[in-house]
Amino acid sequence: MSGPGASRIPDDAAAPRADFPDRLNPVFVRELRRALRTPFFVGGFVTLQAVTFLAALVESGIGSMIQVSGSVSLFPGLVGGATAVAFGYLLPFANLDSLRSELGPGRNGELLVTAGLSPWQIVGGRVLVAGSTGAVLLASVVPYFLLRYFLGGTELKGLFHNLAVLYGTHVAMSAIVIGASVFANLAGRFLLIGSLGLFLALHQLPYRLGGSGLFLGGIPFAAAMGENLVSILFTLIGIQIALAKVRRLESPLALGDAGVVLVFAFLVLPFAHFTAFGLGGAPGGIAAIFLMAWVFYLLGPWRRPKNQLNAASPGPPLPES
Repeated sequence: MSGPGASRIPDDAAAPRADFPDRLNPVFVRELRRALRTPFFVGGFVTLQAVTFLAALVESGIGSMIQVSGSVSLFPGLVGGATAVAFGYLLPFANLDSLRSELGPGRNGELLVTAGLSPWQIVGGRVLVAGSTGAVLLASVVPYFLLRYFLGGTELKGLFHNLAVLYGTHVAMSAIVIGASVFANLAGRFLLIGSLGLFLALHQLPYRLGGSGLFLGGIPFAAAMGENLVSILFTLIGIQIALAKVRRLESPLALGDAGVVLVFAFLVLPFAHFTAFGLGGAPGGIAAIFLMAWVFYLLGPWRRPKNQLNAASPGPPLPES
């Protein structure tokens, strides 16, 4: 419509603009939108704030008034411990049904594969969402850790180390929960999550205790790095458990069994890691972690290039009649 009464709004004003760049993983974009809209994210934020606030109140207020032998507080490290339980081991259970909606005939997983997404993108997108939302939640409790620092409860180096380990544990547990979500049996999921969570804590424990071995003593920097590398390794384990099932969406004849990954996680990894750590301390344990990370990475599905027929050479042009 033209004339003086015509609309002055530009033609492209009503066109929707994308919030996320097109180069981002589509699964990451979709799951991030869902996660930010779910009540669990808001509830988890409020719960984490309440738990950390109460722990900080007890540690800095009541704990400073109650002393043992005149100098030792009854509540050392309560903020870190409470936040580790809530943030590192409880909030990841928001992903308990993450992949169940994608598996099975006629579900979303087949549509994602048809759209050209690989199993790595389907699973990795969810782990990226867990890491992104976890970073937001962790940033919300940083003031409580800074309060401990200003009150003399920790050093600046220990503060950054605790935050890094806390975030790594959250991402690793989220990946483990996402990996366990491929199984239909709910009791089996909880058993797998509890077992891998226990193994995660056990593999981190030697580095937290100092990182000394039979032939090498404790190296503080190596011990701190090893604790975070354990989290990365268990993140990869959780991803590989999920990939073992999701790969069947791409290739129905593929072996959708995570048994090989679980055997390496429960048998091969403890033997290799604890033996290397016992002999070489933190450097030996780190070398074993890198080796096992390479092994677990090789267990993942790889998209092989399809054999394509070479294009036939063009023949001579037909004579014009």
